[in-house]
Amino acid sequence: MTSYPRIHFSDVCKHIKLEDCSFNSACYVVKFKDDREVARYGVEMTYCEEEKFNECEKALFNQFLTILQPEKTKGIYIFSYDTGWEKSTYYDSIKIDAPNGAMLTDEKSVLEEVFKNAVRYCAFPIFVNTDLNIAVIPTDHMDLFVATENDFDKQLIDGKFILENQ
Repeated sequence: MTSYPRIHFSDVCKHIKLEDCSFNSACYVVKFKDDREVARYGVEMTYCEEEKFNECEKALFNQFLTILQPEKTKGIYIFSYDTGWEKSTYYDSIKIDAPNGAMLTDEKSVLEEVFKNAVRYCAFPIFVNTDLNIAVIPTDHMDLFVATENDFDKQLIDGKFILENQ
């Protein structure tokens, strides 16, 4: 189920100031170990570059799901930290791409589409699992910013990635 509650970001996530995306708690960055092997999205990609990007995107999405653990909650909140989201198939981009716009979903197809739009610089989401008290921001640089006040379980990080404290 996907809904669009009228809720202020600060009532959901105590770890990030949405106005400037600064962190109020421990911040980690998850990125690929070998940056030379990472393909970032571009409008004039060759077939080989697109194949490599798709591999990286899939690996990063799987890592994202492992950290966010959507199966351990009744829904993931998604907020926009910037405007200009492209149209979407599985969610209403107009409702999320607004001041205090929020989406609450437990549908993997929605999470995946928002994630893919983020790494393609077509959406600017912050995903929040309130049950685990964690927020994750994927970027078009093919990394994940993670904010939490809990001890972060480093065992969640796949061997393809490194975890840096910020």
